[in-house]
Amino acid sequence: MKKIFSIFAAAALMSAFACTKVDTYEDTTNPLPVPAAAEETLQAMQELLSVTEAKYNLGAASALDYIVARNQHAKARSDFLQAKWQYLFQLKLLEYYRR
Repeated sequence: MKKIFSIFAAAALMSAFACTKVDTYEDTTNPLPVPAAAEETLQAMQELLSVTEAKYNLGAASALDYIVARNQHAKARSDFLQAKWQYLFQLKLLEYYRR
């Protein structure tokens, strides 16, 4: 019984790695990597935060507008860092499988 289970586990593991190899290759050959797109979003959210902060200081925007802009900027920063590290991980994985 253990041998049958280990065969199924090994087959499932190999199929998971096979999918990872294909996905990684396709993800790293995209013309615009995800980190670049996430960086553009981060820059846009930084500008939005700056404009909203200036409006808030002049009394033209509410505290809620400022908080929403700050939260959007924080999410964009988090998304950028996650995309950057995911992309680097995929490159290393692809490098490993090319050997």
